Amino acid sequence: LADLHETFPGARISHVYAGSEFGSTGSVRDGLDGLPAALLGRADGDVAIKIVDGELWVRSTAAMVGYYGEPDLTDDHWWPTGDLVEVEDDRIRFRGRKSEVINVGGTKVHPLPLEERIAGIDGVRAVRVYGRPNPLVGAVVAVDVVPEGDVEEGVLRDAVRAACADLPRPWQPRVV
Repeated sequence: LADLHETFPGARISHVYAGSEFGSTGSVRDGLDGLPAALLGRADGDVAIKIVDGELWVRSTAAMVGYYGEPDLTDDHWWPTGDLVEVEDDRIRFRGRKSEVINVGGTKVHPLPLEERIAGIDGVRAVRVYGRPNPLVGAVVAVDVVPEGDVEEGVLRDAVRAACADLPRPWQPRVV
């Protein structure tokens, strides 16, 4: 968001949350990350959202009736979105996708917070965090980094490891 505001200072930025199964849940234009937590438990008749085990669920009157070849869904059907969220500072903050979670020896590692942390390192232009198969623990955290400018590879690798040194061991990148 900060980069968007800096790049397009006169732009009005809207955050719209929607899914192909349930349509739009609405939008906010307050310039803050995530959605207002006040949306939780609110039932305005058209859309309702809740969090179940860290995953955002939606019920909407605009939702599709079901998938081809399966029975129609009821009007009060809740859709698990696959979006992992948590409430922080009165905001629903998106932490990643359920399908992207890296299982490191039973510990669930979410790539998005790591990507955000590593993207803040001087000399990092872009970053991707993912699970790399490992025969002992199932997967380890791997990081691909695109450097900004003439940053030395070794210096950047050390900066990534230092930025993640305070995290629990399973969250620390093993491959950079």
